[in-house]
Amino acid sequence: MNGSPFFREDLTKYENRINWSLLGCLSINALRSRILERLGLGSEGVFQQEHVEGQAYRPDFAVYYGNQRIAYIEVELNDRDVSQGKNYEENLKEPVHWIVGQPNCQHDLSLKEIAEIAVEVAKTADPQTRANLLHLQLVIEDGLTQVKALRSVKRSLPPWFLNHPGLVAIQTAVQPLIDDGHIQNWNFNRAGLSLRLVRMSQDVVAGRLGFALIAANSRDTETILVPTATEIKKRLRRRLQEWGSHYADLITRMLVNSVREPRGNGRERVSVKVFDEHHDDVAKLFDELVSALKQAPV
Repeated sequence: MNGSPFFREDLTKYENRINWSLLGCLSINALRSRILERLGLGSEGVFQQEHVEGQAYRPDFAVYYGNQRIAYIEVELNDRDVSQGKNYEENLKEPVHWIVGQPNCQHDLSLKEIAEIAVEVAKTADPQTRANLLHLQLVIEDGLTQVKALRSVKRSLPPWFLNHPGLVAIQTAVQPLIDDGHIQNWNFNRAGLSLRLVRMSQDVVAGRLGFALIAANSRDTETILVPTATEIKKRLRRRLQEWGSHYADLITRMLVNSVREPRGNGRERVSVKVFDEHHDDVAKLFDELVSALKQAPV
């Protein structure tokens, strides 16, 4: 079994919160066996969180019988993620089973159904087990209520991005990472921007959609959102740790004459004009990013 730092999960994200609550309740045999049976995996398996050895993939759970891994489990608040499912199918030996938010046409186990099972099992459970199961129910229902129906999708870079030398410098430098899929633009809107490091779990502490290096709201294309120094330090490690320090230093230089106003989500604002003024420094920095990732994994 391959251990990993799942204790660093961002619990402000509903899906992570549900997974942690679910993992805590899987020690309850009546719940675990019902979930396993519904997934078609018998009734005696053990759920574990782990990275896929030798791969950049990290499904939410692996299921073991003894020392043998028999399946992976991917949990989604919405429906199946088709592109992610294709990647798993092509690269993982064991089958991937899905837990989705609401019942779907593939008859996947749903979080809604798990919440119902938790309530049913709680009726005959001891007081502490009942409290844990009802907490799981509330966490699931909260997540399903808050989740947005619109899924962030991978998009091409928006036209406005390509009109700014400071931003084009980023694209030019990281094009090899865009080509191999390690940097992707995931966003809800075609004109929006969220340029993310993805499928790099050894170097980036983040969820399935990775870590956004720069972002912009489609309604404000004159402002770039960058991670704070604290956020960079928390998210980037190993091969990217030193590069992250350089990125934080550049942001500090760009904002030297500005009033810094970090947001609650670990982001702060830099005007596109400032990026353009520092386009040489930006190009150099992101060239360093590509070079750092050419090194052998630590």
